[in-house]
Amino acid sequence: MGRSGSIIVCYHRVAEGTEDPFQLCVTPANFAAHLDEIARHGEPSTLAELPMPSRRPRVVVTFDDGYVDNLTN
Repeated sequence: MGRSGSIIVCYHRVAEGTEDPFQLCVTPANFAAHLDEIARHGEPSTLAELPMPSRRPRVVVTFDDGYVDNLTN
């Protein structure tokens, strides 16, 4: 992660043991590790907070497609 700018990360699915022919799924353990890295190196933020000043790069996590595992995992 760089020192300036913002990053928007998009996930499709957070699940284990599901068919994933397009490799768009991340396991809950890997997702948790990603969030740990985001918190360690960036400023977890909402889209509304992107224009606000920050000492670290702002990172927004988004989800595409609305799978139920986005909520449950």
